[in-house]
Amino acid sequence: MIEPKPNVIEVAKDALYREASLWDAQAGRISDCAFEANHLTIEVYDVPLFNGFFAEYNEVTRVFARLCSQGAVITGNIAQTLRTVADTYEEADRTSQGRYDQLRHDQPWIR
Repeated sequence: MIEPKPNVIEVAKDALYREASLWDAQAGRISDCAFEANHLTIEVYDVPLFNGFFAEYNEVTRVFARLCSQGAVITGNIAQTLRTVADTYEEADRTSQGRYDQLRHDQPWIR
C-alpha cells in the first residue's frame, strides 16, 4: 500500500482558504459600495423642472445599492462554501490517515 502524500492535499486546502479570504475581502468592498450608494440619493426640492430627473436618479441609486447588498451576501456565501470544502478535505484527510495508521498497526507487514 502506498502512503498518501499529504502535501498535495495541503496545497489544495491552503489554496481554498486563501481564495475564501479573497472572496470575504471582496464581499466587504461590495458591502461598502452598497452603503455609499444608499447615501447618494438627492432630496427632491420644489423645483418641478428637476423632480423627474431626481426621482429616476434616486431609483437607480436604490437599485444599485440593493444589488450591491445582495452581491455582498452571495460573495460571502461563496467564501463560506470554499471554507466548507477545505474543511471537508481536512476531515477526510484525517479520517484516511487514521484508518491507514490503524491498518499499519494491525498489519505490521504493510509499509
